[in-house]
Amino acid sequence: MCIVVVGTIVADTIEHLDGNITESLGGIAHTVAVLSALGGGRHAIVPVCRAGEDCRERITAWAAGLAGVSLEAVRWMPQANPRVRLSYPEAGSADERVERLSGAPPPLQAGDLSEVPAAGVDLALINCITGSDCTPEALAAVRGASERVYLDVHSLALGTAPNGVRFLRPRDDWDDWLGCADVVQSNVPEAAMFCGLPADAGEYDSDEVLAALTRHLQTRHAHRRGIREQSLPPSAWALTLGPEGAAVIERHGERVTSRRLPATPIAAVDPTGAGDAFGAGYALAWLEGATPLEAAEAGVRAGTAACLVAGAPSAEAFRRGVDGGSGPADFP
Repeated sequence: MCIVVVGTIVADTIEHLDGNITESLGGIAHTVAVLSALGGGRHAIVPVCRAGEDCRERITAWAAGLAGVSLEAVRWMPQANPRVRLSYPEAGSADERVERLSGAPPPLQAGDLSEVPAAGVDLALINCITGSDCTPEALAAVRGASERVYLDVHSLALGTAPNGVRFLRPRDDWDDWLGCADVVQSNVPEAAMFCGLPADAGEYDSDEVLAALTRHLQTRHAHRRGIREQSLPPSAWALTLGPEGAAVIERHGERVTSRRLPATPIAAVDPTGAGDAFGAGYALAWLEGATPLEAAEAGVRAGTAACLVAGAPSAEAFRRGVDGGSGPADFP
């Protein structure tokens, strides 16, 4: 089967709480690496993105070590590759980070998707790394070419200040994005933005946001009866909860239900890429026949494993984490 991953490969600089610095490819590099580790022997994995010529050699060497991955649909651009600097406040915890983005490329247009495999796409995973990775029209084109669409809203809920710092921001075009997705993924603050909760509310309570999201999806469905099916809310929403695990919301006709899934406690090294790994784990399990609950469980395992190493993990290290690793000693 063919899996297309739409988004952006960024060059990450991760400043850890202990003062150490990790240089790694990030963005959809995490997604692609996890898909390869878990299903590269069974599926073709095709990233669709713009990438800078300055990182071409680095990205090509990285992809050469990943089973099933082809760079045929990467559109190389002369400008510098986008970069992200992740740092943690001096007294902050591992899930309180400052993200600075520089060099976001122009979004992919519908016409830029001509390199998508003509034989058809079994699953399209859209991971919005910069928030302007593609236009809604491009996403609609992906929808038309793929049997399944998984959307991680990620930076759709973020704006970028002049100094590159990302911040939560509301938006009024959610329907343009969600109407193309079968499954949507977000974290708690992103879901709060979707539900219209105030951006200055500080720490969001996960139970309150989960309840608000469930009600919101139920209300949206009730208001959209009679509209073509592709305009309805997604059939499932995966809400990532960090160390608490995840929750999955399912739509069964007019009924919407939710359920939480706890994560296994671990000695986390770096949470960078955990949400990307969750999405890859969920999407792959869903493609291979899992129910939304089973897929979310697979996503939690993948996200947990990603926290056990800094930067994008090797396939061997990642698989070890999924199979039961619990701390950094489990990785080379």
